[in-house]
Amino acid sequence: MRILLVDHEQQNLCHVTSFLIGLGHQVTTADSGSKALEEYYKRDYQLILTDVNIQGLNGLDLLDNINQAKLNIKPYVILFSAHTDADCVIQALRRGAYDFLKKPINWEYLGNIITQAAEHLDQIKTPHNPSNLQKPGLKEVSSASGDIPNIFIEGIGPVFLNSPVIKQIYELAPILHADRTIPILIEGETGTGKELVARHIHFANHSDDTYRPFIAVNCSTLTHTLFESEIFGYDAGAFTGAVSSGKKGKLDLAEGGTLFLDEIAELPLKLQAKLLRVIQEKKYYRLGGLKQIHNDIRIISATNKNLEELVNSKRFRNDLFYRVNTVYLKVPPLRERKADIVPLAQVFLQEFSRKRKKDFVNISDPAAILLRSHPWPGNVRQLRSVINSATLLYNDTVLKVKHLDAIRGDPQNRNKNPVPVHSPDSSIRFDLHAERLPLESINKDVIKRVLEMHNGNISKTARYLDISTRSLSYKLKKWDSSSSSDK
Repeated sequence: MRILLVDHEQQNLCHVTSFLIGLGHQVTTADSGSKALEEYYKRDYQLILTDVNIQGLNGLDLLDNINQAKLNIKPYVILFSAHTDADCVIQALRRGAYDFLKKPINWEYLGNIITQAAEHLDQIKTPHNPSNLQKPGLKEVSSASGDIPNIFIEGIGPVFLNSPVIKQIYELAPILHADRTIPILIEGETGTGKELVARHIHFANHSDDTYRPFIAVNCSTLTHTLFESEIFGYDAGAFTGAVSSGKKGKLDLAEGGTLFLDEIAELPLKLQAKLLRVIQEKKYYRLGGLKQIHNDIRIISATNKNLEELVNSKRFRNDLFYRVNTVYLKVPPLRERKADIVPLAQVFLQEFSRKRKKDFVNISDPAAILLRSHPWPGNVRQLRSVINSATLLYNDTVLKVKHLDAIRGDPQNRNKNPVPVHSPDSSIRFDLHAERLPLESINKDVIKRVLEMHNGNISKTARYLDISTRSLSYKLKKWDSSSSSDK
């Protein structure tokens, strides 16, 4: 990418420039906001990285000028500062900043953010033009193969919509986005992408309020002591050890945007009553404060448990359940949407290959079959981890069975109560169910294991099994097609 770096501190300019060049980017520097604006009008930049407290035109003013410029091409803007407060961060994000970093800069985080921005640019037709994302409803984006439908979520990336249930969930997002007063409950197993759904609801219409804050809270970490200070914030002198200037809570930070309450089922009963009051009345007091604060936020809750069952067992308040459950979305586990597995794996493969400068481009048919056949108890999060591991340990142009160490031979992929059976060749092992002989399943198991033994080589596998490559390919395609239609 072509990057404009703005900072009045020469030492920081040198360090950041060196880091960015090391990542393969073109860098132009400026030591003031006015010089940066002049440079911006001279050339096309895909990203501007600027300190907030620069001379003359500060970082926020520079951001405003870029947003108001009547140019077709607008870069992403990332701001950073050694002296940050919540108001400054919120103002930056509301004005359209892509991200906000604190000095001293965390190099790993900066690298990840820039990689993410580059990936966003790859998904749109005109480089570094965010306006392409600012269209209501679903945006179709083609994958590397050109035949995989997905939508692009600002701040997240591509999300695949092969499964009808998932597609229906995402098609609701623009409708839910339009009214912040409607509480939404998202249920699904760990790793299914509940926060991703919440973020898409928040960003759905890409309208003028796209840059309103999205604040996530993990309810499982909130003790009674932490709850009020974290959620409501506190005024100066509220308690011993309190910051002298007071502290804004998550409700303050989410004002005008979305508060995402993850793992809401883990919130203790006593704290559920406090949360219920805020949702009902839309106003609250800071800890130690005397001024009542009104809020305008969207509440999205997520849980990996069945809240209705918890209500019946008196472990979750029924009044809070009905408050957060105005709209209910159920995200199915990955094993119930097998059509999404390989497309998602392809995206993760491209992401990590680009990050690590590896050569992986495609996924072999045997590897795709192995991926589809795995039960994925960790869902999308586990799939991402498996592909991450494969690109870390190996390098090739095609992802093969031999690269998928994390799931090869996984006991969760086998039948319960197996009886071990050995072929004359001790390198091949497969399991039979104790009560029946599922021949088709055994055929698949044997062929999959022979493929593993020959590192996914179709010709060697066919010779070993004494069948033609055409026959083997037919079987693989048939099983892969069967897996695709299995919901």
